[in-house]
Amino acid sequence: MLRGRMKERERLDELVVAVRVGAQRRSLLQGDAGIGKTALLEHAAGAATDLRVIRVIRVAGVESETGFPFEVGGKASADRIKDATLTVYPGAPHGIADTHKQHLSEDLLAFLGTP
Repeated sequence: MLRGRMKERERLDELVVAVRVGAQRRSLLQGDAGIGKTALLEHAAGAATDLRVIRVIRVAGVESETGFPFEVGGKASADRIKDATLTVYPGAPHGIADTHKQHLSEDLLAFLGTP
């Protein structure tokens, strides 16, 4: 159960309603470990009774993975997942959602088939 975070839940509920009526929206949940990002995402997914209306993409990483070479983690995973799409940002740091916001947003929208 998610306690508190009323403002964030209301914003996500508004996003779900907007998408259900045909609007194109996206949201980025980020922050320190343990602040409730997963619970908020689960709240948003649960708010959509017809999950076919909303596509949810979860991207997660953990600090312990940062020492692995790209070929061991990202590339090897993409090679093993049928129809996977792997997008590489040469020279990008682990904080790509902050440093390459515009490029990442454009790529995600293209991946989702959104104009």
